[in-house]
Amino acid sequence: MERLVLICVWGVCAAAALLFIPRHRIREAMPYFFFNQLLTWVISLLLVEFGLLDNPVREFPLATGSNFTNNYILYPLIATMFCLYYPVHSRWLSRVGYQLLFIAGPNLYIYFIALYTQLLLMKSYSMWMNVLIFFAGMNATRLYGNWFLQKSLLKGTS
Repeated sequence: MERLVLICVWGVCAAAALLFIPRHRIREAMPYFFFNQLLTWVISLLLVEFGLLDNPVREFPLATGSNFTNNYILYPLIATMFCLYYPVHSRWLSRVGYQLLFIAGPNLYIYFIALYTQLLLMKSYSMWMNVLIFFAGMNATRLYGNWFLQKSLLKGTS
């Protein structure tokens, strides 16, 4: 069951990347994706090492205690789409709703995989902590990506 979930996540991510990241925005998407990979790598390693989370079924059990598919493919892709389509010029209520949608979606996924599979076991970790981590991570990714892209535009390399 767990391996099937991981295969489905890969399929959904591949389809979502092809459908929702336009060719002319790939260079813009890359800093968001890679920066969020860095964040999720550090955060997931810390959570596993401090014993807050456990990933009994994972792709590389000898290499890391973290789940590769979720932390290095799914969450960075979600953050990338969050950043690419962020409603910068909309009213604050639209931006709050957008944030809630992009934070609630992955957290519902986490809730269900923790409840029904062995992909994630929350030892002494709450979903509210996860909501805060997603909020901070997505917004840090957006801020870093915007800063990075502004810097590259000023240099004329983008």
